[in-house]
Amino acid sequence: MTNQPPLLKNHSFLYFFSGNVLSRFGDAFFSVALTWLVFSQNHSIFDTSLISAVSTLTMVLVSPFCGLLTDRSNRKVLLLAAHFINGLAVLAAALVYLSSGELPIWLGLLIVLVLYTTRSLIEPTESSLLPELISKNVFAKAVGYFMASDQLARLLGQGAAGYLLLWLGAGPSVALNALCFFITVLLLLAARLPTFVRKPTSKPPALREDFRSGLHYIWTHPFLIGILISAFFANSAMALVTPFYPALADQVGNGLSTYSLLQMIMTCGGILAGLLTAPIIKKIPAGLLLPLSLSLCGLAFSLILFQLNIITLLVSGFTVSFAAMLFNATLESILVLLVDSQYRGRVNGLSVTIVMFSMPFFILVSGWIGDHIGYRLPFLFAVILLFSASTLLLTNHHVRKIKVT
Repeated sequence: MTNQPPLLKNHSFLYFFSGNVLSRFGDAFFSVALTWLVFSQNHSIFDTSLISAVSTLTMVLVSPFCGLLTDRSNRKVLLLAAHFINGLAVLAAALVYLSSGELPIWLGLLIVLVLYTTRSLIEPTESSLLPELISKNVFAKAVGYFMASDQLARLLGQGAAGYLLLWLGAGPSVALNALCFFITVLLLLAARLPTFVRKPTSKPPALREDFRSGLHYIWTHPFLIGILISAFFANSAMALVTPFYPALADQVGNGLSTYSLLQMIMTCGGILAGLLTAPIIKKIPAGLLLPLSLSLCGLAFSLILFQLNIITLLVSGFTVSFAAMLFNATLESILVLLVDSQYRGRVNGLSVTIVMFSMPFFILVSGWIGDHIGYRLPFLFAVILLFSASTLLLTNHHVRKIKVT
């Protein structure tokens, strides 16, 4: 990290920041639109789980390659290409719906495949670029604000989706959604982003060697091993409950309106966590904040097990989102600040695959259970996994002593 002007005077950061916000708005809008359209066609939790499973499986399979590509390529060009492709994919969905009046499940899955492939490229690229745009002394604060703004963009995107889908209909709404990604491209073109590429050598290392070096880096840093094992359990828990939110919203009443409200409430929890991350990390060591946030998630899911109504659903959603964002923001700070810059892309990509590879299986199984048994059993297993992950972190002295300030 080099000395940089204050955040509000750093024009490149502001363009980068604005593009990220608009992109997240577009992601959130399309996520609500697609999930509700798929669920409303057949009222099947399993159909909803297919969307979640494909999105997760895509990230698991492509993230390591995207991480390597980030370490090898012009990062600004990667971001521009990824956001432009997102715009084309969402526009295609809008055109199909406008022409036929429905969105076939196979097309929805194909678009999810495209969007999450580009998202798997965008995230490590942004993570690698952010430390080059701001000074180290404001990094934790910037990450908190960055994540809070992401959540605010999601809040607005989810709210706009619920409103516009009812007012304009799916086709015109999704067509407007596509504009978000094209405007993001223009904002990134205006930013003076670093174009870091690997220092030239006589011959670039083979992909296998890059994978091996990334895995070796993780293996030789015990704190990373402890964090990734616990994050694997935590993500498996989240996978068990992910398909249920549209159905639970429908069960407590008002369908799309409740689902949109739930998504907005959850986003508010994420916004609050993003804003509070920096001051909390100053008070509580990062190594202790990780298990505490997972325990809070477990308690929130327990509330749904105790009683399901619109109040408990919204309170649980808010708490889960707050705790999960606190966990993710803390984990992001640890990975970015404590991992060598030459390995960031690889470690980020490999970490995503390691902690998420079980999620497609759990999502599909949970969707099947939801259609045939109900929501209680998956929620119970999620609570057990979260408290297990928290215990593993608390008993790992390599993790407990981590500090990022």
